[in-house]
Amino acid sequence: MGILNGGIQSLFGTVMGAFYLDATLTSTTQVYDTQGGTTETTTTQAVKVQEDMVSEANRAAGGFSQNEKQFIVLQKGVTGPLTGDSRLTIDGITYALREPQQDPTKSYWLVRGVPL
Repeated sequence: MGILNGGIQSLFGTVMGAFYLDATLTSTTQVYDTQGGTTETTTTQAVKVQEDMVSEANRAAGGFSQNEKQFIVLQKGVTGPLTGDSRLTIDGITYALREPQQDPTKSYWLVRGVPL
C-alpha cells in the first residue's frame, strides 16, 4: 500500500488514534425500493475523535452557535461517508453533525456538532 493510495489514512489513523477519544458514529441511510417505498438502515461504528478549537473570533464572526463544537474524526474505522444525518456520541453526549468535510488525503473528517 503506497502513501498516496490509502497509506496516509492507515498511518495517520494508527499513530494518532492513540491520542484521540473513543466515540460512536451512528449513520442512517434511506434505501429506496422498486415500489417507491424506503427502508431505513442504521449503522454504528467505533471511531476516534478529537475536539478542535473554535475561537471566540470565529463565533463572533457568525456561523457557530454558542454550544456548537468542531471535531476531527479519524477516517480509520469509518466505513462510509459522514452526512448531516450522522450522529457522534462522545462521553455520553450525542451530537448532530453538520458540514462534514473530508481532508484531501482521506485521513480524517472535520465536522461541526450540536448537542442533542
